[in-house]
Amino acid sequence: FGKKNKLKDEEKDITENDVEIDEIDETEEKEGEATDEEILESLNEDTVEVDSIEDDEQPADISDAAADITRTITSVDELAEFVNGKGASSMQFMRKSNNEVFALREVHIRLARVWSSVSMARECTPQEYIKIMLASELIESPDDFYVLPTLTEAEREEAIIGFCAERYGGNGKKYVKNTEKFARLVSENGDKDEWLAYTKWIVTNKVTEFCENNGIVFEACEEKEDE
Repeated sequence: FGKKNKLKDEEKDITENDVEIDEIDETEEKEGEATDEEILESLNEDTVEVDSIEDDEQPADISDAAADITRTITSVDELAEFVNGKGASSMQFMRKSNNEVFALREVHIRLARVWSSVSMARECTPQEYIKIMLASELIESPDDFYVLPTLTEAEREEAIIGFCAERYGGNGKKYVKNTEKFARLVSENGDKDEWLAYTKWIVTNKVTEFCENNGIVFEACEEKEDE
């Protein structure tokens, strides 16, 4: 839910069970390499210096930012809520070892790839620094993470048409190819919560099936079964 991702085709190459990071990078190279400066400028403009620091010496604002970026999931409902809030330009992942979820954009993966050649003194926000570090982990050990399911293009289009028919009396077809315009429509009418509620049952079904197929059982579910 947000700005339309100009790299939607690359995002489709990332399947639910296979983190195909190389395909994103190769496609981007064909379209033209952005400079390190352009990549950094595409991130948040609020900046903080990151000057060759060790992990245990990160400044407080960097460490605290992790709480805003990652979240530990304890139930299928929580996972469905997280997936349902996915931005159109983001990809969502869950760490297999502790069910920690987070969302990244393609730019974080690209920057993580060139991070060794970019001075650590370059500026980025604490939040972006954490995302770049997560992207580095993802590149190094893709098997340690799940790629979370999301609405297919057809499912999203059907949901937009149905939501417009229910809330605005139709005309949903003109928004299916312009998610930015649809997002503006929903925001201007104060209907974001209603839109999320409308799509949550679809997402919940997909997430439930995803967990069953991957043998994912959350602590809250196990405790409930033991009672």
